[in-house]
Amino acid sequence: MTTTSEVGGSRARFEDKARALVGRRLTGIGYWDIIGDGSDRDLWDFGDWHHAVMGVELGTDADPVTVTWTNTFYPYGVEVFDEPIGRHVVEDPDGARRIGPDIEASSPWHPGS
Repeated sequence: MTTTSEVGGSRARFEDKARALVGRRLTGIGYWDIIGDGSDRDLWDFGDWHHAVMGVELGTDADPVTVTWTNTFYPYGVEVFDEPIGRHVVEDPDGARRIGPDIEASSPWHPGS
């Protein structure tokens, strides 16, 4: 059984990691998905929203940051980690891999946009 103080401690750590992103400058982004189920699932750009099944790796002016699924607050949620996504997802051409986007001058992710 999880105690109230354990949940409170987990929530505080969770919020501290998310709060640490404030003020960082975004230098890159990579969406990760699972490929190889027989379909071409490179679709991630749906106009007003983007789809990243396995998670997102953010390049920042400090270090890479991963935002990926966890079960910290059972059963579904996302969590921020101050490390590359490779510590959480193993890249495989027939499995998990980076699907986009590339930051080009025309991209909304580009620093000049």
